[in-house]
Amino acid sequence: MTKLTFYHQVRFDRGRRSGISLNDDSTSLHFFEGEVGEEDYDPRLLWYVDVRCEGDSLPSEPQAARDWFLANEPYFIAEIRGLADEIIGVDNDIWPYRRELASPPDECHAEVAVQAIRRLTGTEMADNLRRLATNWHSLLMQLEPLSVA
Repeated sequence: MTKLTFYHQVRFDRGRRSGISLNDDSTSLHFFEGEVGEEDYDPRLLWYVDVRCEGDSLPSEPQAARDWFLANEPYFIAEIRGLADEIIGVDNDIWPYRRELASPPDECHAEVAVQAIRRLTGTEMADNLRRLATNWHSLLMQLEPLSVA
């Protein structure tokens, strides 16, 4: 059974990282953006969103995983926007807010997990989710293989 996770993370220094991990092993594709000087450097996570999928028919190669998320873009965008409409706020509890997705593609199991390190109001987190949905395509297109340097 293959596990795919698309993640988007925002740090305290406003750096943003997106990526896809396969089978909980490591990041297969990623992208980081942020212009942080030494004085502003703070890599702690402020909030994140994971789209977690598991199933027998999911792709097991990085590029194919990205293609799968892109091919199912309308579904994931609609689900993320739906979550934005229902979320009240995200507390800094130990566990993330998790929502199982209805009727995911290719008969997989899918859920979205949202976590904020500091309390964010429903408006803030909802806006973050809507921006993620709006930028879904471009975020996936920016992902590159993790370089081994």
